[in-house]
Amino acid sequence: MNWLFWKLHRKQILLSFGLLTVYAAFAIITGKHQLHNMHQATYLGNDTWRNIIRLPLALPLLLGMFWGAPLLSREYEENTAKLLWTQGASRRHTLLVSIGWMVLLAGLFGLACSGLSGWWVTTDKFLSSRFSLIGFDTSGLMPIVYAIFGIMLGIFCGAYFKKALLALGVTLIALVLLLYGWGTYVRPYYISPHAITANADGTFNVPLANSKGGLIVDSAKPTCVTRSLGGKYCYSPTLHYQPAYLYWDFQRIEAGIYLSFSLLLVAATYWLVTKRDA
Repeated sequence: MNWLFWKLHRKQILLSFGLLTVYAAFAIITGKHQLHNMHQATYLGNDTWRNIIRLPLALPLLLGMFWGAPLLSREYEENTAKLLWTQGASRRHTLLVSIGWMVLLAGLFGLACSGLSGWWVTTDKFLSSRFSLIGFDTSGLMPIVYAIFGIMLGIFCGAYFKKALLALGVTLIALVLLLYGWGTYVRPYYISPHAITANADGTFNVPLANSKGGLIVDSAKPTCVTRSLGGKYCYSPTLHYQPAYLYWDFQRIEAGIYLSFSLLLVAATYWLVTKRDA
């Protein structure tokens, strides 16, 4: 069964490893260049490099659409599903081996991207927030669990819809909406935010440097005062934020959530293939 999996997917596996090698070479070369220039006051970094380093954000989308979604839907569309289930192994064994290899490869790709982008961020003196888009979603545990979740969502959609193009589209839309919405509206409230109260002139009693690298959650309705020379000055009386030292707590919480989602998708896919389509 392992040999059959390799024969069916060797081209996309080799292509993916090739692309990962290119990304690794880029990250290492540009990262070393930034390390060399880090202490130069006039060096501002390169925005194009930063955008390229953010490519792991697309990893769950790519794996879900081009690895996960076609895995089963292609077999159903081409009426080769029954042949696949009878290659000297049971339907259950064939399915679990295929899912196992897909999840393992997705985790390895996520681990590699996490290590490369996480190291690269340390070479950029202008990317100090660990909760930023590049600091949180592309480093630590997130690339690994996102990749696993993305590929499992694709496999589930392929088993459910049995149409490769439809499964691909649903996977793309679902991942974009979930990953963006969850990170924007749910993640900031895993733990009760810290609050800083402003003085009457809008300055904060606690220096914002204490929250450097943290996550600004929200602020209360702005308060406006009239200036002595005319005009108004508006400020937020309370600022809510998550301090940087909670980074790994947030990583573990979100990793647990997405791994739980992935296990549910494994169970749902297993039921679809072994019960509904038996």
